[in-house]
Amino acid sequence: MYRTRWVSALFAPGNCSLVDNFVNILTDEPATTASEVFRRCAAVEALARLGPAANSAMPVILRTLVVPVTVDCGLALRVAAAEAVWKVGGRHDLALPFLAWALKDEYWGVSRTAAQALGEMGYVAHDAVPDLVRLAERRYAHGRFHFEEFEKVTATESKAGSLLAVVATALGRCGGGAHWREAHEMLKRLVVSHEEDVRSAATRALDDLGTIGG
Repeated sequence: MYRTRWVSALFAPGNCSLVDNFVNILTDEPATTASEVFRRCAAVEALARLGPAANSAMPVILRTLVVPVTVDCGLALRVAAAEAVWKVGGRHDLALPFLAWALKDEYWGVSRTAAQALGEMGYVAHDAVPDLVRLAERRYAHGRFHFEEFEKVTATESKAGSLLAVVATALGRCGGGAHWREAHEMLKRLVVSHEEDVRSAATRALDDLGTIGG
């Protein structure tokens, strides 16, 4: 809700520079309300969509990674900024620790967002495979997380798919090299999941992993 409103306003007629408009929102002042957090999320996500064309915004995007946040939804801003660091500046090395940390989330849905971003990064994100495996183990053992249950009740399930399906896809794309065996073992467990989309994603991921090799 917040993101849609703020992005719509920024794309309104009369804005002379989209990048400047988004940058002006990403101040160094602490984010003290959920509204302010999601306002900044909308801006940094828009910069990520612009990709390298928004390279002039990299300094402020980097500062957004560490700007003080005093409300408990701050992890959403960290993940949005980390994804922008990668998509705008190509700095997967800086983005990776923040995205891997976000995989611990069970309440805000950013673990799925982070897993999706890691999957898009592919092999350069292979160091995050152990974190992806731990996330899959928690979800596999305990069932749907809080944010998934909320989405189910409110009929707002993500177009990205269920958390485990997104994680399976990420494991297939990231899991080569030293972490191949870990990824492979987890995908073999997920391929017999009772969730149909997870089984399908894990089957495709095993094929992807096979092309990378151990």
